[in-house]
Amino acid sequence: MPPALRSVMSVMVGFLALNIVLSLENNLLRLVFTGRMETTGYLIASIVVRLIAALVGGFVCAMIAPSKPKLHAGVIAVLLLAFSISAFYRLQGGPFPQWYLVALTVGTPLAVIAGSAWDIQELQRKK
Repeated sequence: MPPALRSVMSVMVGFLALNIVLSLENNLLRLVFTGRMETTGYLIASIVVRLIAALVGGFVCAMIAPSKPKLHAGVIAVLLLAFSISAFYRLQGGPFPQWYLVALTVGTPLAVIAGSAWDIQELQRKK
């Protein structure tokens, strides 16, 4: 596969993996917190779920990227940051507290980059 195509695929598949994990974890979270969706416990669990999904997305992206895995994961991080900033402003005054929105806006893009640092191939080359 040509490197340019593999680069595009790494970002697309990483973003897809992030969303699949997020969807599965969100469904589980809703089962656990049925009727208690606005509690602090739910919000903290939601942040943890989103960070785990972002870590997985960054990791998958890095594993597929032909080179510079952190750069490819950075594309996903920038997309998430743009979506998060948009959501942050749309949800002002809504049901979610400010700290929750800030945590997601800052945390998820950083988690994608952190997930890309878990690139197994890169770690094996350093040994």
